[in-house]
Amino acid sequence: MIVKIEGPIATFAKWKAMVQSNSEKIKKYGMTFLYAGTEKDNDSKITTIIRFDSMDGLKAFKADEQLHKERAAAGVVLEKSVTTPMGEDLLEQYKGCLLYTSPSPRDSWASRMPSCAWKKK
Repeated sequence: MIVKIEGPIATFAKWKAMVQSNSEKIKKYGMTFLYAGTEKDNDSKITTIIRFDSMDGLKAFKADEQLHKERAAAGVVLEKSVTTPMGEDLLEQYKGCLLYTSPSPRDSWASRMPSCAWKKK
């Protein structure tokens, strides 16, 4: 399950320190941060995209009163934070690579295979 959490924070540095100090709980709840950051022109609004291994992990995260207190102490304005479940049909870590299947007449002497196709995964 993937969720997006958006809301106001005091500073990203305080939020990040709080997250890092709770690494054991993050593991326990099966959380993986796919993205966490502030808006370019508004460093007091954070957006996080989090993958939970299970619905139980998400429920445990939401029910953890001690973690709520720590988040609030780190400057998260909990009453203004919005949690949105995201769809499971997604595209992630796509770098884009257009593969050509036939040579172009204008440059048939050169390879038409883009460099991104040469990289070994």
